[in-house]
Amino acid sequence: MKHIRWYWKFIKKSKWAFFCACIIMILEIIASMSKIGLQKWLVDSVFTKGNYELLPMLLVLITIAYLLGAVTPYWSEWVLHKIGHAVRVTVGEVLMEALYRMPISQFQNERITRYVDYFTNDVESIGENVYRMPLTLQDLLKLLVLVGIMAYLSPSVLLIVTVMIILYFLIGKSYKDRVKSKSKEVKESRTNLLVHIEEGISSTREVIAYQRMAWEEKIYHGLFKKYYTKILEEVRIINEQLFLTAPLRWGTNLVVLIYGGYLVLHHQMTLGTYLVLYQYASNLATSLQAVYDFHVRWTSFEVSIERVRSVIDSAEADTGKKSLNGVEDIVFDNVSFQYLESSTKVLDELSMSIPIGKKVAIVGASGSGKSTIARILFRFYEPSHGTIRINGSDLKEIKENDYDSCYNIAFQEPYFFPDTIRNNILFGRNGISDERMMETCQVAQIHEDIMKLEFGYIKLLMDFIII
Repeated sequence: MKHIRWYWKFIKKSKWAFFCACIIMILEIIASMSKIGLQKWLVDSVFTKGNYELLPMLLVLITIAYLLGAVTPYWSEWVLHKIGHAVRVTVGEVLMEALYRMPISQFQNERITRYVDYFTNDVESIGENVYRMPLTLQDLLKLLVLVGIMAYLSPSVLLIVTVMIILYFLIGKSYKDRVKSKSKEVKESRTNLLVHIEEGISSTREVIAYQRMAWEEKIYHGLFKKYYTKILEEVRIINEQLFLTAPLRWGTNLVVLIYGGYLVLHHQMTLGTYLVLYQYASNLATSLQAVYDFHVRWTSFEVSIERVRSVIDSAEADTGKKSLNGVEDIVFDNVSFQYLESSTKVLDELSMSIPIGKKVAIVGASGSGKSTIARILFRFYEPSHGTIRINGSDLKEIKENDYDSCYNIAFQEPYFFPDTIRNNILFGRNGISDERMMETCQVAQIHEDIMKLEFGYIKLLMDFIII
């Protein structure tokens, strides 16, 4: 559970909705326990002892319990799905920001498909777990309540249930590392397959020109076979767990059924108590299985968190600690840079000071390093040697967000269709609402910049116009 604290910082933005969902689920537990418990009084007090004056009140209470139990799951699921969507969007934004801060050299070492897979699968898994986690907490709370009720009704039956709980725990502990390892292998093999598909599509002309179709197909089948094999291995482990846990579940119900019947026949337990005890035992087994299943899924979920955090944490580790309110001085101090260790230096011990508040042009022949200076200054790349100082401080020591807010970039060849910003974004797609478009732009961190412009999204652009 080492990722809980990291996970909670995304959930707490919807903490009141989360709290509301938990309250609704507690009401659902009360309803579930009540509609079973009331049956004891219905059987023992009304049908057995003949206290029929209690029948109307018990029927009303049972009806209320059933209605509450029918309505509360829909309320809680609706709230949890809303929270899950909010978490998916927030994690996606943080991951996107981390990719923005990632040095180009590091970004180019990975295929785009790997990062796309993080968004489409891992972020989705993180959001889905917001829905799963409270339901598991509900099952865990129900489990504790049921243990207390069974301890009150029949300590001997509780002993049987305790043995089952211990066995569940031992099985889960023995399989945890295997499930997590196999889940990670499945996700990595799927990503590798998608990366190869991307590479094959992007190099279609070369594949056809050099008649490499058979070679590409062989690699594809090999990667797909590996992915399929890993899935089968993961399913095999899950089936092994089911083979061990399923008998525990129905076996416990069977033992409670037989033992409780024995107590009833020997007048050591009332018929009403026997009826509710069996239902409580069945509910307990169901809740325990749900908690166990979540424990199994959590190991797979941890893999998704680790993959996403590997990108986010690396970006956070690279940012500095010093605040920056404005740029007063920019100095290159013996800065050298080469794109590859084996390549020629593009910049060789460059030292210069760039004045602030003036228009500055760096002039030179093609390939002399003009664009490289800009890329290093904006931290697309890090210098191989030397230091860039902002207001006397090493650029690496300055908070990246503070520094990023101090500049804007116009790249060499931006291109826009001579149309509105809205139509440039939609790029011919129909059926996309303005709300969805703006939500997408917010995720991409460009909505506020567009809204600062006159006319906002309907501002008309021309070719090679910079916004």
